[in-house]
Amino acid sequence: MTWILVVEDEQNLLWAIRDALEGRNYQVDLAQDGKKGLEMALQKEYDLILLDIMLPEMDGIEVCRKIRQTSEVPIIFITAKALEDHVLEGFEAGADDYITKPFSIREMAARVKAVLKRRVGKTEIEEPEMEAFQTEDMVIHWKAREIQKGGRSIPLSNLEYEVLRMLVQNAGKGVSRFEFLNQIWGYETYPTTRTIDFHISRLRSKIEDDPSNPRHIITVHGVGYKFVP
Repeated sequence: MTWILVVEDEQNLLWAIRDALEGRNYQVDLAQDGKKGLEMALQKEYDLILLDIMLPEMDGIEVCRKIRQTSEVPIIFITAKALEDHVLEGFEAGADDYITKPFSIREMAARVKAVLKRRVGKTEIEEPEMEAFQTEDMVIHWKAREIQKGGRSIPLSNLEYEVLRMLVQNAGKGVSRFEFLNQIWGYETYPTTRTIDFHISRLRSKIEDDPSNPRHIITVHGVGYKFVP
């Protein structure tokens, strides 16, 4: 039995999401403000949370931050804003994905299915055999999900880890945005290529001395990105 919490203040959308998820045999709880959503998320173990960003009482970003203090439950943000800074803030708070209004039920269901698939470990990407990967200026510790660079330990979010792992496994070769989405997110429809760009930007800010002139994560025009040790 898969339980999903939906936190959304627009009642008609809330009901539409509930009906769509229940029609796909998910069990659904509902909340219409941030405080209630947080209370429910902390009281019950959910398999996934759909969380609107713009909520009364407490916004979704803050709800996500508080949930992440104690739980790694997958969180998909629902947002009317697709501005880069706004979406990046959501990822920094710990979101696994986002979906922009207006969206189709088919798109929403595909996102939910993909994130749940990753949660139970059905990703096609194999775990790296080595415990660490070293370059001239940093060490990536896979099991700890962190980078040692310049005497600092830099933690990686789950998705930053997945993206970096795929780049390293294909070092020197270009990896397309759709390859990232298919292997990490597992989308069957409506791939959101900008999602990859957000995570690449975050990774560059953590591992590059000059993110605007990257040395390790290089843009391959017309393809995607590649990792250069």
